[in-house]
Amino acid sequence: MNYISVANFRVGSSAFFEGINGFVPKDEDELHIMRDGLFGRNSSYCLRSDGKDIIIYPNFSKEEFIEKDLADGDSIKVGKYLVKEFAQHIGLNIQDLKRLKPLIDGLDGKHMYEKHIFESYIGNNDFVLTKEQLDEAYDEYKKARLK
Repeated sequence: MNYISVANFRVGSSAFFEGINGFVPKDEDELHIMRDGLFGRNSSYCLRSDGKDIIIYPNFSKEEFIEKDLADGDSIKVGKYLVKEFAQHIGLNIQDLKRLKPLIDGLDGKHMYEKHIFESYIGNNDFVLTKEQLDEAYDEYKKARLK
C-alpha cells in the first residue's frame, strides 16, 4: 500500500487557543488524511509519541466521516469538525454540523469548551468565533483543567 498524505490539520485545544496568553497545551494533536488510510480504507488510527497525538483517517467523504463518527458514538471525535480548515476540506456546512449534536452532548467535562465552540458556530451560522466567544471557550477550557 502506498501511504500518501492528502491533508493534515492541527486539532484539539491548540487549534483554537494557540497564541492566547497563558495557554500551555498538554500535547499536540494532528489529524492526517491519507489517500488509502493506514490499515485499510475503513479504519482510523491514533499514534502517540513524545507529547504528540497523530490521528490518521482514510480520505473519507463528508458523509462517510459523519456517518462513521455518529455510528461509533465516540464524542472525542467531534472536535475535528470544529476546526474550520478541516470543515472546509470535507465541505462541511452548519447544517451538517448540527447533525453532530449527539456527539457534542456526550462530551466529558474536559471538552466542554468544544460544546461552547459548537454552539457559537451554530449561533453565528458560520465557522467563526468572536473574540468574546473565543475567550469564553478558553475560560471553559481552563476551568475544566484546574479541577
